[in-house]
Amino acid sequence: MHRFCDIPVTKRCVSSFETRRRRTHIIHTVLFRKYQILSLLGSGGSSSVYLAEHLKLKQYRAVKCISKTQAQAASWYLEADLLKNLRHPGIPIIYDVEEDETNLYLIEEYIRGESLSAYVQNSDNISQETMIAFGIQLCEILEYLHQQKPHPILYLDLKPEHIILCGNQLKLIDFGISTRIKDQGNQYQSCGTYGFAAPEQFRGCEIGIRTDVYGIGAVLYYMLTGERLPPSANVSFPKYCSYHFKKIISKAVSPRQKDRFDQVIELRAALEKLSLGQAGKPAKAHLLEKIIIVGSQTHIGTTHIAVSLVSWLNRKQAAAYYQAREHSDVLSKLLAYQKGAQEAGGILSYQQFQAVTEPNEAAEAKKSHIYVQDLGTDVASVAEEDYSLLILVVGGRPWEIEQGILACQKLAGEENLVLVSNYNQKQAAGIYASILHKKVFYFPLDQNPFEVTRDKHRFFQQISKEGRREQSGSKA
Repeated sequence: MHRFCDIPVTKRCVSSFETRRRRTHIIHTVLFRKYQILSLLGSGGSSSVYLAEHLKLKQYRAVKCISKTQAQAASWYLEADLLKNLRHPGIPIIYDVEEDETNLYLIEEYIRGESLSAYVQNSDNISQETMIAFGIQLCEILEYLHQQKPHPILYLDLKPEHIILCGNQLKLIDFGISTRIKDQGNQYQSCGTYGFAAPEQFRGCEIGIRTDVYGIGAVLYYMLTGERLPPSANVSFPKYCSYHFKKIISKAVSPRQKDRFDQVIELRAALEKLSLGQAGKPAKAHLLEKIIIVGSQTHIGTTHIAVSLVSWLNRKQAAAYYQAREHSDVLSKLLAYQKGAQEAGGILSYQQFQAVTEPNEAAEAKKSHIYVQDLGTDVASVAEEDYSLLILVVGGRPWEIEQGILACQKLAGEENLVLVSNYNQKQAAGIYASILHKKVFYFPLDQNPFEVTRDKHRFFQQISKEGRREQSGSKA
């Protein structure tokens, strides 16, 4: 028997309930006869963002909604005006602006991906090369904004939550406090996020290009430490940070504007110089150009591991694509449970995952990217393939081990072979290792192949290291 307690309903409870009701009441409705509202993506104090589908084009859109009664409604017009003519891969496209009796609507490109904040929190470590690559991309986006005519645009709110990783492209979202630099100077009201915004943004001082320089430096510091900048001018760095990288960040986040880089292009040049090797050539991003994954039998998670690998590689800025050799409905079933997957130009994209769906695009993907090919259970065809790394997935259950041993024996003569036992079967991995006299890895228990967890990050780091060791060993 359940007993219900009498809980007093406060004004705050009613207000909270009313806010949630207002934000969800338009879900499943059609706005302006063309945008089907699917779900609530997120909300803040003054606005909400919804996922919508354009009924005729069958494409996703992000719909930013703000009530006309909000004091911030004026900034909505400014954001729409700033973005309407901008065309850059790192800036969302504005498709439409609408309004009704109660709300204003900004219809934008739907950005699929993961925030830089989530990326940093879920990563055990991020290489300096990746941080530099991200920093250079941020510089390029802000350079574009600063070069706008007749008045440069200042972004002013650079922080990890406003940076989205879409494959290998960073995108800036939320231009709510961005502004144009006028000839008469720019006195700025107290606004921004502590730990990321420049000191002058909270002191009513004049702002400028160097204000955005500070924001880039603050984001670099966050990637390096996982923390925002401290309020004091004494910024500490971890011991593993290189001297030159530390010097660049320190200059970018100097409390005094005159001590920072004058222009974003100068910061980008410093980062690009640091990214070059001693020979003056960019370091090779990855040794693995084509990876083949094959399973000893069906229903042991071969496609799941392949999708996870592609997502991890793209998260590491390695530009990877997935393709199944034969038509398979496994991938479509995986994506059926996800919202936001899109296909364009023969490329299927979802968060960090990219798959080639047309043969002509496959040829293009293999030219300059890591290419992960899922052979299903076709172990016999491996001998016909050229590859940099071969991953054989074997079952870890007792009745699957015999089939796994047979598959291993068929591939015994293949170079650069890495064995993986699925479903966190450590004991089974030990059995395989003792029989085959070869190191065997075990894939962690996992529900979502598109999510890069810490366990999978560590697993693929081991696989990558083993792949490079196998390559160097075969050459010797």
